[in-house]
Amino acid sequence: MKLNDCIEKLKKLEGKKISEILQKDLNNVEQLKIDKGKVGQILLQYLGLPLDSKLTDFDDGELKTNKSDKWGYPLETMFITQISKNIDDYIHNPCIEFEKSTLFKKINNLVFLPVCKDSANYLDWFFTGCYRFEMEKNIDIYNKLKKDFYNICLSLHSDVYEKNFISTTPKGISRYLQVRAKDSMDVSGKYHPIFSSQLKRNISDKNHAFYFKKDFMKKVISLSKKIIT
Repeated sequence: MKLNDCIEKLKKLEGKKISEILQKDLNNVEQLKIDKGKVGQILLQYLGLPLDSKLTDFDDGELKTNKSDKWGYPLETMFITQISKNIDDYIHNPCIEFEKSTLFKKINNLVFLPVCKDSANYLDWFFTGCYRFEMEKNIDIYNKLKKDFYNICLSLHSDVYEKNFISTTPKGISRYLQVRAKDSMDVSGKYHPIFSSQLKRNISDKNHAFYFKKDFMKKVISLSKKIIT
């Protein structure tokens, strides 16, 4: 399914509560209290999309949600994609081209819905808007994301060759993107270190991921006027 096929349904969600779009056959809705990804799964079911492991939710784009205040402005960074599978693309010098990276494919054509979670009752959480970001139509943001990507890859390269382990993206080297730890313990109480085939060793004690900083969402929201076109 193409992203454009779902725009009208997504636009209609502004102001809607979670309780208004829950499907009767949705399993484990109690996990909403602890699982930030569950809201995204509800949206996929609402759109009739499968809950699978494809790189992007749509054939040509990605769907994201993020925690916001009641006006739609972000309260947290937004998870994009984990880096463990592609780590050698990022730490190699020179790194992979931005336009050929998994990150680019995830964010090239993006729609995101901020969710206000002020209520203690997750069924009262509501969508504050619907925002579209297309790389080719936002050249200024595109160039900043590209610069961020290369700066972050240089930072990761420096980390593994000078400090042995990767770390959170340092302040000041990126505008809209960052890399930081994202992991949870397995049943044995262990995290998932990142292994580099290039270096033939672990380069972290936990998995890490790309995130959008809050400034990215603020910028897209300021440009969009809450309308997907």
